Amino acid sequence: MPLGNCGPYVPTNPGPSLRSDTEAWETISMTLGPRRAARRIPQCIALSAALLGAALQAEELPADAKKNVVRDGARPNIVVIIGDDMGWNDFGFMGSSVVRTPNIDALARQGVVFTNTHNTGSLCRPSLMTLLTGAHPRQWYSKVASLRRALGFAGGRAVIKHFRTLPRELAKVGYRSWQGGKHWEGTYQVAGFSHGLAVEPPTFLTFNNDGSDFGRTGWDEGRATEPLTEFLDSVGDRPFLAWVAPMLPHFPFDAGPEFYEPYKDLKLDARSRGYYANITRLDAFVGAVVDVLEKRGLRKNTLIVYLNDNGWHRTDKAMAPMHARGKLSLFELGFRTPLIFNWPGHIPSGVTREDLLSTIDVYPTLLDYADAPPAKDRLGRSLRPAIEQGAPMGLDLLVGHQRVPKVPPGTGHFVRTAKWRYIVTGIGTEKLFRIDEDPFEAKNVASHYPEKLAEFRSIIAAWENSMSASPLDCAACDAQPTPSTHSTQP
Repeated sequence: MPLGNCGPYVPTNPGPSLRSDTEAWETISMTLGPRRAARRIPQCIALSAALLGAALQAEELPADAKKNVVRDGARPNIVVIIGDDMGWNDFGFMGSSVVRTPNIDALARQGVVFTNTHNTGSLCRPSLMTLLTGAHPRQWYSKVASLRRALGFAGGRAVIKHFRTLPRELAKVGYRSWQGGKHWEGTYQVAGFSHGLAVEPPTFLTFNNDGSDFGRTGWDEGRATEPLTEFLDSVGDRPFLAWVAPMLPHFPFDAGPEFYEPYKDLKLDARSRGYYANITRLDAFVGAVVDVLEKRGLRKNTLIVYLNDNGWHRTDKAMAPMHARGKLSLFELGFRTPLIFNWPGHIPSGVTREDLLSTIDVYPTLLDYADAPPAKDRLGRSLRPAIEQGAPMGLDLLVGHQRVPKVPPGTGHFVRTAKWRYIVTGIGTEKLFRIDEDPFEAKNVASHYPEKLAEFRSIIAAWENSMSASPLDCAACDAQPTPSTHSTQP
């Protein structure tokens, strides 16, 4: 039973508006409570955070695996698995009768699932920077602009070295960390990982030596998880963070025939069939990762988190974003993702919740589970009370802003409540959906509710005026300004 309602998150000191005309992608997902909550800080009932864990019983293991068994009560290992370009509804546990995802379904069935979580962008980089740093993209770009003014450099992907990334924060309490797959921000070392595959920074649509082929290759030779297993076998008794982001079901849709098999007799167009095959390929990879942990005796002390970095719609075409309904759009399918937390014996199983949440909360939640100091300049909250005790933490209102260069339909604002979803593009086109009855936004009812349009315009105006992101800590930003001759583009 819930012990109390801490209400929606409302920043107590939003600070001045932070703007930057040099942002390549400007995305923000901010929270607004009801008007009463905006006028006062909700009083929260303190919740205990006692773990449920029973004593860890070490089983007979191969000699090379015994060294990985972690004593009960130690900090958990953390494995973050990130799907890439996947619709929130394209899982068996989310209600799909077509797609086959038995391994991810099992994680959901044996853990806690938040079905109504929203990314801070409908494309990968802003969403991943939030997961990696806990920062809103607006906070990110504001800090980058300050660094450029102070240090006189363009920064590029190496700018991540000035951010308190998740692996950097966990290293302070003894974690080793590993990066595999897409993370976008420089090399693994610059991003703060102790180990990883990204030995060169990524460039747009050219992923050379950045680890983005991890999980997509090696199936024929049975080596798909090999880079991860090599890290696990070297980590010893220290807790670890593994960033597992295999760029799936992201195009190209080039899965092997075994992954097409479940869909061969269905009446699907080739594009949909390829998309579903890549999803089943991702699911098989998730199962392989879980198997690797189990065989090394690590599963009982490993917290697994699963989510997507952004959404997708089967009609989307990567090179035709002007008509997108998922990725690069302002529609729900672009932002929404299920969020799974699974840790046997420590997190309840079989729990499904519909709280309206933001992925901004993932970073502080993982710091909490690792018993690491919180980052006080971040806007997220630890979801641990909701995960372990069922505490109500859903937001009443979620406001988002996204700017995608050269894609006008994907640039603008949205407002999401339990009942409504409002969209206004940068050129003023308005759409309104009864999201509780129309989850795929098929019927625009804007013309029937002029009073709701006015209300949501006011909410966005209030957000623009008073709910901007708080600045991140930036000691380097206090340096003396240095003239720069470099580009100002990230």
